[in-house]
Amino acid sequence: MTSAQNAPAAKSMVGDGAKQVLAQVEDLVRRAAQLQAMPAELRERARQQASILTSERVNAALRAIPLLSLKGAAGRGARLQQAVDGGFRTVADVVAGGPQRLVSVPGIGPQSAQQIHQAATATAGRVAAETRLVIDPERRDSPQTAMLATLAATTQVDASMPTLRQPIAALLDQARPLMAAAERTTSRSRMLFAGRNTKNDALVALGQLQSLMAAAQLPGAGPWVRPPVGPVGDPVAGEDSARVAAHPRDRDVGGRDA
Repeated sequence: MTSAQNAPAAKSMVGDGAKQVLAQVEDLVRRAAQLQAMPAELRERARQQASILTSERVNAALRAIPLLSLKGAAGRGARLQQAVDGGFRTVADVVAGGPQRLVSVPGIGPQSAQQIHQAATATAGRVAAETRLVIDPERRDSPQTAMLATLAATTQVDASMPTLRQPIAALLDQARPLMAAAERTTSRSRMLFAGRNTKNDALVALGQLQSLMAAAQLPGAGPWVRPPVGPVGDPVAGEDSARVAAHPRDRDVGGRDA
C-alpha cells in the first residue's frame, strides 16, 4: 500500500482504533529493543553469576585455612591464639569479622587486630587471584544451573543475531518516527483542529504503522515477535541445554576459548 493509499484507510481508525495500533507498535518496539540489547545484557548477567560462584569457591578455600597458619605472615605480637579462642578459627572468620570484631576478643588490642586482619586479607587476595571458576556438569545447585542457562541463552542469541541485527535496527528506525507522527490520530479533537497537511501526515503514518504490524505478524517475517529466549533475567534454556552450552569446560563466560 502506498503512502497516498494509507491515509484514507487509516481515517476510520482515528481515536480508539489508533490507540490500539500505537499500543501494539509500542509493544513490538519494546520487544525489538529488548532483543537488540539482549546479547550484552546476557553476558553481563553471566559475568555476575560467575563472580558469585567464584566467590563461593574463594570463601570455601578460606574456611579451610586455619588462622594459626598465618603466624609468620601476621608478624610478632599478633595474638593469633587469642583470636582462635575468641571464635576466629579460620581466615574466612577474620575476613568476615574485620578488625572491629577482633578487638572485642579479650587480649587483642587494635594493633594486634590490624596485624591479624591484614595477614588474613592478604591471604584472601592471593587465594582469589589463584581461584578459577570450574564448571561441573554434574552439579545441580541453583546458582550454577542459572549461570549455565544464561550461557546457553547467550549462545542461542549469538547464533540468531547476525540475521536479526539489521531487521531489528530497520524496524526501530522506521517505527519510532512513525509513532511520533501518528500520535495525533489517537485524539479525534486534535485531528479535527489540525491543518490539512498535518492531518494527512498523521493518517499516512498511522497507515504505515498498520502495514508494519501486519508484516511483523507474518510467519517468518518478524523474528523479533518471539525472541529466542525469555527476558534477560529469566533465560528459558533448560538444564540439559545449559550443560551442552557449558562444554568444553575451559570456556569463559563470554563464550570464548580460555
